[in-house]
Amino acid sequence: MILIFTSLITKVISSLFDIYVANKIGSETLGVFGLISSIYFFGITVASSGINLSTTKVISEELEKDSNTDTKYILKASIFFSFITGVLSFIILSLFAPYITKEILFSKVSNLIIYVLALSLPFIALSLSLSSYFLAKRNVLSSSINQIATQFVRIIVVFITLNIFAKDINSAVLCLVLGTTISEIASLIFHYLVYLKESNCFVSVSLTKPKKIHLRMLKIAVPIAITSYIRAGLNSIKHILIPLRLKLTGMSYELALQNYGIITGMAMPIIMFGSVIVYSFSSLLVPEFSRYSVSDKKQEMGKDIHKLFKITLYFSIGLTGILIFFGNEIGYLIYNNFEAGHYIKLIAPLISLIYLDNVIDNILKGLGKQVSVMVCNIFDMIISISFIYFLLPNFGAIGYIVVMYISETLNYIISVNTLFKTADIKFKYFEWVAFPVICIALSLFITSFLTVPLILKLSLVILIYLFLLQFLDIKRKVN
Repeated sequence: MILIFTSLITKVISSLFDIYVANKIGSETLGVFGLISSIYFFGITVASSGINLSTTKVISEELEKDSNTDTKYILKASIFFSFITGVLSFIILSLFAPYITKEILFSKVSNLIIYVLALSLPFIALSLSLSSYFLAKRNVLSSSINQIATQFVRIIVVFITLNIFAKDINSAVLCLVLGTTISEIASLIFHYLVYLKESNCFVSVSLTKPKKIHLRMLKIAVPIAITSYIRAGLNSIKHILIPLRLKLTGMSYELALQNYGIITGMAMPIIMFGSVIVYSFSSLLVPEFSRYSVSDKKQEMGKDIHKLFKITLYFSIGLTGILIFFGNEIGYLIYNNFEAGHYIKLIAPLISLIYLDNVIDNILKGLGKQVSVMVCNIFDMIISISFIYFLLPNFGAIGYIVVMYISETLNYIISVNTLFKTADIKFKYFEWVAFPVICIALSLFITSFLTVPLILKLSLVILIYLFLLQFLDIKRKVN
């Protein structure tokens, strides 16, 4: 609840600000920033290199087996590895900066932008280590406060610099990346201050150091790192290809960037807005299911998975119905852009697959299936790139939407089959899917006769949907 509450506040504030930024800088600049972000994602992957996940897993497993474990010894090992990978990622991104700006971004921005982003990577690596330590110890409050604080830092920096210095695409993007880098530095400082406070409150007792901790962490981190590098590299290639292949339909590169910017910078933030609810609790699943992996509590694990599927699908199916029905109005209300609303409606049916796949991935990581998750994601990326290469020149932006459907469906099928084989549970089609679909359809039908403002109509749909879920669920159980 702490994570959901703080994430919701952060997401609302961040989304409102991102809408302001999108309207201020335009779809072409959004497209350029989207391409840079996909390359930056690769840098973050190298910076983390699976160390954060291995930290969470090892600490969680040790605490489940023995509460007298010296977890700070594990954290020191994590920081050592993270410092190395963070510096390495900074060097790699800095070295490739001239190539990225000239060959991939067609000199629309300067090398300085890549250098500024690269500077944040060592701070991200160290911050992830501390965050993973707090997560494994179930200290979610500090992470939540840090999330809010760093988001405010980003917003303040971007708002001030954007209004003073932004004159063209290069200066506007520089303002955005400055906000990112400064907020990541602030995040590390905050995490470190929380750690110092915890250390001062720590009562000195005799603690046991876990054996071969560096080797254990590397056994988890190395396979994750290798598969993550491949996945992140393919993801960057995928996003770089989109405007290049769109250009082959006959449009200019600037127009291709605008189309890419509308989909990734306008439509997708609305599609992913609800993820704040799901991703808040899914981030806690790795340590919890890591505990299950070293204990014999299969029945409890099955019940938890049942609850997670039910909550995720009830929420995501309701959101899907709303965005399909009101997508055009929402797109125009937020961005004054009907095209954004059109893409929102087209992508909305994928919400359930996207949200549920994230939950499944975190469960599997907790159960030690992280390599299987990464291999699945790599296979998905290869398929996506292949379809992007062949479909986009002939079908344009709609071809990219088709690729998204193929990719998300394939990823979900593989992930859910892996989970059900591992946990030995079955998919409940009526309870998890048909039931919420009926409820949201009824809610939309009832409100369709009302001539009231959009905000009021959306509120009524949500209230009726929640009532029907509760009322019909009780009635179904009684019968």
